[in-house]
Formats: sequence, structure tokens, C-alpha cells
Amino acid sequence: MKHILIKNNLLLTFIRNYLPDILWTISFYFISSIFTKELTKHYIIFTAIYVVIIGFLFELLQFTGVVRGTFDITDIIIYTLSVIVACLIENKYWRDKK
Repeated sequence: MKHILIKNNLLLTFIRNYLPDILWTISFYFISSIFTKELTKHYIIFTAIYVVIIGFLFELLQFTGVVRGTFDITDIIIYTLSVIVACLIENKYWRDKK
């Protein structure tokens, strides 16, 4: 059990660095999508692009030093993959509601 808590453990690194980004992105996507009564594919795509752009802007602000943090291209990839997962979940929900 002790080997799980080693500082250089890949799982611990993922949990510490990227899991919050995944949860933030998916939460932000769903919070953004609740403001419509009619889910259309266009709205889903628009919301996905909006969320990815916001995440990219945060990374850009970190890169330029406007906000504290460390720029990481992996975060942008994580934002994009997380939005894709959220869209797939939303699309399934939307399809089941029709």
C-alpha cells in the first residue's frame, strides 16, 4: 500500500494535476448547458467550443503571467478530451429524451 503514495507515482500525479481539470471542465460544460430548454446538436457543439475556449484562455493567461499558475499544453488536451466526454454524455441524454 505504501507504494501507492510515493511522490513520483504516475497515478498520484494524474490525480493531483489533471483530475481537477477534468472535473472542472465537465462541471463547467454541464452548468453551461442547463441554461437551455431545448438541447440541439448546435447548442451542444457551441457549449463545447465555449468551454474549451475558456480553458484555453486560462492557460494563455498563465503563460503570459497575468494569472498565477503554470502553463501546460497537457491541460488544453485534457480540457478538449473532457469536453468530448461531456458531449457524448449530453448527446446520449438528449437522444434518450427524444
